[in-house]
Amino acid sequence: RLKRAEPSCFWPAVSTAGEILKRHGLVGRRRRRWRAVGNGPWPEPAEPNAVWTADHKGWFRTGDGWRCEPLTVMDALSRYLLGLEATGSTSEDEAWPVFERLFEENGLPDRIRSDNGPPFASAGVTGLTPLAVRFIKLGIALERIQPGKPQQNGRHERFHLTMLPMADAPQADRAAQARAFEDFRRSYN
Repeated sequence: RLKRAEPSCFWPAVSTAGEILKRHGLVGRRRRRWRAVGNGPWPEPAEPNAVWTADHKGWFRTGDGWRCEPLTVMDALSRYLLGLEATGSTSEDEAWPVFERLFEENGLPDRIRSDNGPPFASAGVTGLTPLAVRFIKLGIALERIQPGKPQQNGRHERFHLTMLPMADAPQADRAAQARAFEDFRRSYN
């Protein structure tokens, strides 16, 4: 600011001015930015239903303009597609009923592997979301991949490529998209 106001003067470097202000207690400490952290590597699942992988496929719009955020849940060992749901957001309110139904149908997994995005992780101190806390209370361990390392959940990410044509040819509305997802899930399995 001083350099712009009086360009002909020789002003100290910005870092020097910052150090002087810090020395006199005129600026606070810089807040550290939260960085997501993976907690792998993990052992390979020993049996089906030991590890589930979960993720939201990128969103797309149905024919009526509804935003579809497909929630996908797979068994890590068998690659069995447990759930492919047409959700409207990545919120816990839409994800929890899906997981609740899957738990009733398939039992509880030992671990759930996900990325660091919502609804699975947050930027809070613990990185926990209400959904993650529910998993922990049920005795399910959380596995988080490292940011920018989708290969740590490679089977699941590869599945997203398989279902990509569905996003390129969306259905008329949410109900039709849900039916198309269920038909695809049955065919895939």
